[in-house]
Order: sequence, then C-alpha cells, then structure tokens
Amino acid sequence: MKMIINKRETGRRMMSKRIFFIVCFLTFITCIATTADAVVITSASDIPDPCVVDFSGITDEIINPPQQVGTAVGEDIVWSSSISFSVLTGLNYGLASNGQWTAAGRDGFVGGSDADAVMRFDFNDGPTRAVGAFLNYAPRDVIESISILDSTDTVLETYALSISTPGGINEGAFYGFLRETEDIHAFIVSGFTVCDDLTFSREGCSSCNNEAPVPEPASLLLLGLGSLGMMGLRKRFSSFKR
Repeated sequence: MKMIINKRETGRRMMSKRIFFIVCFLTFITCIATTADAVVITSASDIPDPCVVDFSGITDEIINPPQQVGTAVGEDIVWSSSISFSVLTGLNYGLASNGQWTAAGRDGFVGGSDADAVMRFDFNDGPTRAVGAFLNYAPRDVIESISILDSTDTVLETYALSISTPGGINEGAFYGFLRETEDIHAFIVSGFTVCDDLTFSREGCSSCNNEAPVPEPASLLLLGLGSLGMMGLRKRFSSFKR
C-alpha cells in the first residue's frame, strides 16, 4: 500500500511539473508573438483617447525652431529642426506638384522648408504609446519619412511616406504609429514636409480623453492560458486523489 501511495505521489508531482512547464512555454511563445513593435496607422481615429496639437492661432507669423508647442493642451512638447529656417507658420506654403497649404485652410502648421530637414517633437512630460500627424510634402529626390524614438534616441520604427495630391489645396494624409507600451519619447518628420494636427495618446495626459484601459488581446490570451493551466492542474490532482 505504501509503495502504491508513493508511486501516485511521484506521478502527481511529475504531471504537475509537466503542466507547469507547458503553461510557461505557451506564455513565453505568446509574449514573443506579441512583441511591442509599432503598427503604422493612417487615421487619427486609430489613436485611443487622442490629444491634438493643432498649431492654431498662428496667422501672419513665421516662427523658427525650437519652440514650445504643447502649451495649448497643457503639455511640454518642444518642436525643433535640424534646419534653422524651418517654420511654424500660418502663411501659404507651396508643395510643388502636391499643391499648397494655405493660411485660410490650415490655420497654423510646421514646415521643414528643406529636403534635408529633420523636424522633431519631444514629449517632455512623459512618453506616449501612439503619435501621428496630418502630413504632406513637396516631392524631391529624397524619401520623406516619419520615425519614433525611445528615451535613448534609439529609433523604434521608421516609415517612408507616400503622399500624392497633385495640385491639391490643404490636402495630405494622416500617418503615425501605435505601440503596446508607452515608450515613444520623440516623433520625427523628415524631408520637405508640412505637419499639422499632431495627435498623441498618453495615460495621465490632462487633455486626453482617458478612460479605463481595455485589456489587449495578448493580455486576454495570457489570462486564458493561465486559467486553462490551473484547470488542468485541478483535474489532475482530483484524478490522482480518486
């Protein structure tokens, strides 16, 4: 009898270990599969609880960088550029074959003013998980792009823009990034670009419409795996006891 009990106890322990390792393995695989790479977004509606910097109120002015642009939304957001004559303006702005942005239509925006311009928006009050803007550019022999940086200025993601608005007035397209975690410290816009309606989302932002967080699909999957593992353990223990 004692030998039978010992065999049952040994078998139960071995089965428990197997189930434990299976659950750990599945969790590990799920984490790898849901690594927080950025998703490119093409609509402001893709950004949850958005906060928008619209650069409004800039009329006949031409302001050069760096400038604080987040005051209107209660945030410390600094716009800067690698080109000293990039502009924060409300004047008409030509975009070559892509048309133009006008003072009447855009009511304030930033422009790189050079094909080599690299404009940057730093979120000094804390990182964000999503950011984007309404963009256009004057086509040149360069690739206009957007990028996001982490706290060490490491590039998290880059995307080459493709916008065609022949002869358009105040036209463009929204592009940005969405990540699983709040680790975006800066948003980069490169090339002869114009940028309006800088949109971002960050928990704790006083101007964002923050709501209770909704569990991500990956989180739900992990909870499901954990629950299945616990159910398996209970069933095995019950069968051994019987």
